[in-house]
Amino acid sequence: MAQTGSLQVTISPASAITDGAKWQVDGGSFQNGGATVTNLSVANHTVSFSIISGWTTPANQSVSVSGNSTATTTVLYIPSTTPSDGLILLTNGYGIIQHGPWPQSLVNGKNYRVTAVPNVKNVFSNWMGGTTQPYSVLSQSANYAFTMQSNLLLEANFVTNPFIPATGIYNGLFTSTNGVTEQTAGMLKGLTIGLRGTYSGTLIINGGSHAISGAFNLAGQATNHISRPPGQGGALLLEMTLNLNESPPQVTGMVFGTNQGVAWVATNLLADLATNTLPSAQYTILILPDTNTASAKSPGGAGYALITNYAGTTRNPGAATARITGALADGTAFNQSVTVSQDGYVPIYANLYASKGLLLGWINLDLTNTTGVGITWIHPARTTGLYQNGFTNVLLTNQILLSPWTNSPTSIFAATNLSILDTINDTNALMDFTVTISNNFKLGEVSGPAPLSGCCINPKTGLLKVTIGSGANKLTGCGAISLNQTNGAGYFLTKTNAQAIKLGP
Repeated sequence: MAQTGSLQVTISPASAITDGAKWQVDGGSFQNGGATVTNLSVANHTVSFSIISGWTTPANQSVSVSGNSTATTTVLYIPSTTPSDGLILLTNGYGIIQHGPWPQSLVNGKNYRVTAVPNVKNVFSNWMGGTTQPYSVLSQSANYAFTMQSNLLLEANFVTNPFIPATGIYNGLFTSTNGVTEQTAGMLKGLTIGLRGTYSGTLIINGGSHAISGAFNLAGQATNHISRPPGQGGALLLEMTLNLNESPPQVTGMVFGTNQGVAWVATNLLADLATNTLPSAQYTILILPDTNTASAKSPGGAGYALITNYAGTTRNPGAATARITGALADGTAFNQSVTVSQDGYVPIYANLYASKGLLLGWINLDLTNTTGVGITWIHPARTTGLYQNGFTNVLLTNQILLSPWTNSPTSIFAATNLSILDTINDTNALMDFTVTISNNFKLGEVSGPAPLSGCCINPKTGLLKVTIGSGANKLTGCGAISLNQTNGAGYFLTKTNAQAIKLGP
C-alpha cells in the first residue's frame, strides 16, 4: 500500500479568519485555518487561499508532503491598504503593539523598536514576519529591534496564558541514576512560579544552596547554569519542564554535574505544587532500623520526629506547611519546614555531618497513599564516636511508621512491655520491663532489672522519654509513639554504646 501523509495550514491574523480566510489543497474544498487534510500522496502539493475583502490574498504555496507525517505551513493575510509609515504591523491574539514616536514614513536601513503587550490572561508568543511569504519567526522577545526594509511586515502573536494554573510554590528532590549520594542528590526548594512563567528558588546540593531564577517558555522549558568551584563539585546544569497539561502541574527535570571528575546526571527530579488541603494536624514518625541493606554496625534503634501540618486555605493553598523536628538513631538532630504537595507528599532533606552525610526521601501525610515513600540515610565513616565505619540505610515504606497524634489522644494502647536492647556491642544484652501507662501518660514500672524514673509520653506531641537508674548511673533515651501501630520506639546513646527502645502491648 502506498504511503500517504497529511497537511496542516495555519492562517494568521485571527481578524482575517474572522473575515472568512480559508485554504485549499490542489483545488479541493476550502478548509478553516488550523485544519488538517489527511491521505495526501507523497509529493508536492499546491496550497491556495480564499479571496476576502480588505485583505491581500497570499500567493500559492508548494508544500512537500512525506509519508506517515504531517507537513505544516503558516501564511499571513496582509491588509490591502499599506500604512503611511510603510511598515505593516499585525497582531494575532489578544494584545497590542507599542512603539515610541516615529516619522510619518520609516526610513529603509534605519533601526526602530516595537514592544508587544499582551492583554490580561494572555502572554506574548513571538514576532513573525519578513518581506516575503512564507514569513518566519523573528524573535521570542516582546521588545524587538528591527531594521526597516521595503514591504516589511511584523506580526505579534499572543496566546492564552498557560501559566495561570501553574502559579505557586514547588518543592522536590533529585537523585543520580546510580543511587543516592551526598554529592549527587539534593533538593529543589521553594521554586515559586509567577503568572507569566517567571520563577525563582533554591537548588540545594552537597551542603551548598544556589539561587536560581528565570522564565519558562511556552513549551514549559527552562534551563539554569550554576557555577560552583571545583572543591564543591564544579558547575551544574539544571533543566526543568513545567508539565502544564497536568492538573495540578508538576515540575520534572534533570541535573547534570560531575563528582570527582566523573560525569553524573539526576534524571528523576520531581517537584510538586503546594496545593495541599489536608487539615491541620500533628503526626509522629518512627524511622525504623534498616534490615535490608545496612551494615550490622548501623543503628538498631529507631529515629523519630514530630510533624505538624499547618493547613492551607482555599484562597491560599500554598500556605500548607509541614514543620518537622526530630533525631536519627545516632542522636543526630534534624529539622525542616516545607510546603506540602497536592497529594500530601513532603520531601525530606537534611544535610548532615558537616556536609558529608544526608537524609533524603519522601513521606506522605495522606496515610492511604504510600506510593514512592522511602528515605535514604547516609552516615559517613569517621575516626571518633559511634558508627565509625559509616553506613547507608535505605528505608522502605514499611520501615517508616507515620501516625496522626491528637493532642491529647482520647485513648492509648495498654502498654505492658518495654524492651531495651544492646545494638552496637553485639552482646545481645536485653532488659525487659513490665510497665503501665497512667492517665497522665507516665510510665510506671511493674517489674524490671533496673529502676525506671521520669519515664513518660508527652500528651501534646507523642514524644517518648525513658530514664533508667539515677544519679551517675542515670541514662535517658528518647523516641515517639505510633498510635496506628500501637507501639513506640527510640534509642539510648552513650559514648561507647547504643541501645534500642521498644514499647508495645
